[in-house]
Amino acid sequence: MNKQPWRDRILPDLFLCVFLVSTMIPLLFSGNAKMIWTGAGGRYQGLKMWLFYAAAYLMIRHTVSEKSIRLCICFMLLGGGISAVWGIADFAGIDPMGWIAAIKESQRGMFVSSYGNINTYTAAMTLFMAIAGVLSVQNRTADKDYKRIFKLVYRTLFFLFCIAMITGLSDNAAIGILAFFAITAFICRDITEILALFRLVQILLLAGATLFCYVNLFSGPVSPYINIQSGILLALALKKEIFQCCICIIVWLEMVRQILHRMRTQEKRVLRLWRGLLIGTTICCGLCVIEILILANTGHVASEAIQKYTRFNDQWGTWRGFVWRIAAEEYANLPIWQKLFGTGLETFGIVMKSTRYDEMLSVAGQVFDSPHNEILQYLFTSGMIGCFSLYAWYILTCIYAIRSQDKSAVCAVAVLVYICVSFVNISVPMTQVYIIVLVALMGQKSARPISDLKVP
Repeated sequence: MNKQPWRDRILPDLFLCVFLVSTMIPLLFSGNAKMIWTGAGGRYQGLKMWLFYAAAYLMIRHTVSEKSIRLCICFMLLGGGISAVWGIADFAGIDPMGWIAAIKESQRGMFVSSYGNINTYTAAMTLFMAIAGVLSVQNRTADKDYKRIFKLVYRTLFFLFCIAMITGLSDNAAIGILAFFAITAFICRDITEILALFRLVQILLLAGATLFCYVNLFSGPVSPYINIQSGILLALALKKEIFQCCICIIVWLEMVRQILHRMRTQEKRVLRLWRGLLIGTTICCGLCVIEILILANTGHVASEAIQKYTRFNDQWGTWRGFVWRIAAEEYANLPIWQKLFGTGLETFGIVMKSTRYDEMLSVAGQVFDSPHNEILQYLFTSGMIGCFSLYAWYILTCIYAIRSQDKSAVCAVAVLVYICVSFVNISVPMTQVYIIVLVALMGQKSARPISDLKVP
């Protein structure tokens, strides 16, 4: 068994320790000790919960066996699959568990499956989609029969999770899907993985085409409590022009796959072209996004549809622009020690109610207990030191896992994709527990990649 480098084993744990220590300082000096400890002022992720998270992380990291890893990944995908079917059934108006019927009628369109809010549901589906997707791309076992069977399983699950994310009606799903394909494209190491990634693009487009046929051609049942035009992905999927484009792109990608398949003998050349194409595409897309944002925020874009997503004001992102603005203003007013160590875990709502209560009601008509941005949330509640340490723990573990020869990128890609989605989402126990488990699995001492392990 190969030994992990010292920094791989110790450095991430040190950042976790710094985060936990930094969150204890507001507990002692802020005057909200009980709320910081329990997290009752927010989503119950106070210091007590984070100590449980840390204990679980250390136990998983230092005690798991290969069999335990196999079972953990298997149960994650199984649970995700069940949740996806449940959510899709809710979209179709079936409500298999009677969950929707128990919710206030005016709010039934906002809740999906047992995860509750559509944004939390989408964040969870993003994790499962990334796990299934990377497993289908990096399935490197030498057993051809096993590879064929389980690639089919992973691709079927990927299709299911794509359907679930689109029907979840959260615009955050678009960020998750784009982040998944961008990150996975950069870690492809040979033509086989590039071909597998193209297959996943085809599956995503097939998911959109399937929903078009379900709603428009077969007039399948849809829950009366939701607006099918409220989610950007579903609204696009239901357009006839987009459906036709999806079919054309699926056929075109299959032609590209066949060409690449015949170029296996020139793999080094193909990989050089692939990396150059990725870098060039990234630069061009980045410049285009910057230009659109500048034009939209200087009044030079007339399209309301584009302005809805690119013009930043208080109404942007269902009042995310407003809550981000007041969070930044309140953070700037904090004393220096709170800028460094924060106001205390889950105290964002407490601070805002004491300083911006009337403004929140008059502008947005609601009171926010979270900034709907995990990075901003942890910057505000755990300070510069705590926020930097937390994300250093996440990202360093992911980098070491991707670069290591004896580790899988499965968990790393899932965590990185989740971080991208968390930029517009709330940190809640329903999804945070998955992140802790995935980070722990990346740090475990097994020398075999997770993608090589046979799922029973």
